[in-house]
Amino acid sequence: MAYIHAKGEWRKFDLKNHNTGENLVCIASLDEAETLYKNDFIDKTSIRQCLRRKAFTFEHLNIIDYIGVLFLDRESLNTVGEKFCICSGSKSLIIIHENTDLANMIINELIPEQADVQTGISKLFISLMEKTIIGHIEQHEQIEDEIALLENAFLTDRSNVGPDRILVLQKKLLVFKRFYEQLQYVLDDIQEAKYNLIDEDNMRLYTLFTRRIERLLRNVLVLREYVTQVRESYEAETDISLNRIMRLFTVVTVIFMPLTLIVGWYGMNLKMPEYKWIWSYPLVISISLIVVVLTIVFFKKNKWF
Repeated sequence: MAYIHAKGEWRKFDLKNHNTGENLVCIASLDEAETLYKNDFIDKTSIRQCLRRKAFTFEHLNIIDYIGVLFLDRESLNTVGEKFCICSGSKSLIIIHENTDLANMIINELIPEQADVQTGISKLFISLMEKTIIGHIEQHEQIEDEIALLENAFLTDRSNVGPDRILVLQKKLLVFKRFYEQLQYVLDDIQEAKYNLIDEDNMRLYTLFTRRIERLLRNVLVLREYVTQVRESYEAETDISLNRIMRLFTVVTVIFMPLTLIVGWYGMNLKMPEYKWIWSYPLVISISLIVVVLTIVFFKKNKWF
C-alpha cells in the first residue's frame, strides 16, 4: 500500500483509485506505481534506469524531473544500500522505491510520526535527502580514529601493521568521496531545474544541507590526505628497515673480504712453510682478528653502523 500526502497528513492509499499523477504527493514501491505508468504521467523505463544505476542521477524528460537518490548501507556505510527515484513535476512529488527492508525502514522513519515532514513538497524532499547522510559524521570519526591508531602502530609495534589495512581505509574514503561529489552535482541540477523542488520558504534549509555536504566532502578529502601521509610514512619506514638490513650485509661482506682475499691470493698461489710451523694457526687467527677489529673500528669511526 502506497502513502499519499493530503490535507496536511500522510495516509495509506491505493493508487489504483487515483486517475492521474498531477497534484500528487506520494511514496510508493515500483509495482504500486503501475497505475501512474499506465496514465503516462511518469515514464516506467526512466524510473527503472534510475533505480538500476547505483549513483546519484538527474534526468529531465517531458515535464518530469527524475532524481536518483542513493543511500549507503547503514551498517558498513561503504557499500551501496538503497536507491530511490524521485519524480518531480510542477505540483507533484512521487517517491518510488524497490520495496526492500532498508527502503521500508527509511519510509517508516520519514512519514508516520515526523510532523516536520508534513509541510509540503520541499520539506519532504529535503527530509529525504538528509536521511542519505545519517551516521556519516560518526563513520568519519571512526575512520579518523583507525588512521590515528595505524599511525601510532608505526611508532610502537609494526608487526601487526600492513598495507592491507591502509587499502581498506582508502577504499572506504573513496566511496564517501564519490558519494558526496555525485550528490553535489544533483543538488546543483535541482537548483537549475525548470520545476524547482525548493520553494523560497525552504531555500535556507536546502542551502544548509548543501553546505553540510560540502563540509563532509572536505572532511573526507582531509582524511584521504591523512591516510596518504600514513601510507608514505609506512613506505618510508619500510625502506629504512630494508636499508638497515642491506647495510648490515654490506658491512659483514666488507669485514670478511680482506680475509677472503688473503686466502685466495696467498693460500692458492704460494708455498706455505707455515704448514710445518707450530705457531702457524695462532698467527693466522691473530691476523684475522686484527683485520676484523680494524675494519669494525673503521666503520664505527665513519658511523656506517
